[in-house]
Amino acid sequence: MEKEIFRPLGMLRSTADVDKGLADSNLAIGHKIANGRYVPSTSLEFVKPFAPAGSIFSSASEMAKYLELELNLGLLENGQRFIGKNNLSHRRKPQTELNGMLGANHYNHYALGWLIGKHKGLDLVAHAGSTTSYESQFSFYPEKKLGIVILTNGLGQDVYKAIEEKIFELWFDSKEGSEISLKNIKFDYQESDKSLDEFDDGEFFYNERGFPLVEEQRDSLDRLIGTYHNEFIERVQIKKIKNSYWLERDGGNKMQILSANKDGGHEFVVRNTYAMENIPMKVIEHSFSLDGGRDEIEYVFTPVSKGKDEL
Repeated sequence: MEKEIFRPLGMLRSTADVDKGLADSNLAIGHKIANGRYVPSTSLEFVKPFAPAGSIFSSASEMAKYLELELNLGLLENGQRFIGKNNLSHRRKPQTELNGMLGANHYNHYALGWLIGKHKGLDLVAHAGSTTSYESQFSFYPEKKLGIVILTNGLGQDVYKAIEEKIFELWFDSKEGSEISLKNIKFDYQESDKSLDEFDDGEFFYNERGFPLVEEQRDSLDRLIGTYHNEFIERVQIKKIKNSYWLERDGGNKMQILSANKDGGHEFVVRNTYAMENIPMKVIEHSFSLDGGRDEIEYVFTPVSKGKDEL
C-alpha cells in the first residue's frame, strides 16, 4: 500500500501498518462511549487480520490527495496518468442494489468498494468506515468535482453524517439533509443512553445481541479456560478477564462470550464486534464448537492446554 499507493500520491505519513500507525506521536486518540461519556480507546489490534481493510492511518489532508485522484479520473497533480480512466470508472459501476441496507441515505447501490447514489440529480459516490473508536466518511460528486473527507476519533453518534449533510446544505442551499441527520443523532444518543443503563460489573450486554451469563454458564466456561486449536481457525484461547469471558485468536482479536438466552441454558454466543454479529457457540464435553453460519460448517476445537497444565 505504501509503495504502490501512498507514496506516489504524496501521502507520506499514511500507512496500513497498525503498529506503525499506533506509534505515530501525532495520532488522534480514538474514543468510545462508556458510562455515559466518551473515554479514550486505542483498541485496534483486532483489525490486523483484516489489513489493509480497516487499518489505514491517515489524515484529512492526505486523504484529500486520494480524493483529487478520483476527481481527476486517475491523473496525478502533475498530469501524469496513475490509473487508467476506464479501470477507475468501472469501480463505480453499480453491482448490488441496497434496498435500505447499510443505513444508506442517498445511496441505492453498492459498486466495487463504493456506495453509489443520486443527490440533487447528481451522481454521488462514497465509502464510510468505522472501527471500535473511529469513524470516517469519504464522498464526492464526480460531475462537479466536489468531495468531502471526514475523519472523526469517536464512535457511536454518527457525527460524520451530520457534518456531511451540513456541507451538502451549504453546497445546494437546502436544509432538509442536516435537519434529518441531526434528528437521527439525537435519537442515536437517546438509544445509547438507554443501553448504558445495562452496564454491570464492567460488562455491556447487547439485549438481542447477547445476554448476561448465569452462574451455571460461568461454571461451564470456567472449565473451558485454556488453549484450543482448529485446522481452519487455528489457535484460540478462552480467557476470564475480571468478570467476563473472552475468546481470543492469535493476533489479539478478542470476542466476548455471552449467553444466547436471557434465562441462561447451555447455549452461548461469541460477539464479533467487527462484523456486528453473534457467532453461536456450543459446549461439547471438554471442548466447544463455533457455527460457521452461511458456510454450514461447525468448527470443532481440540484442547491444547487447560489453565496452566498441558494436556
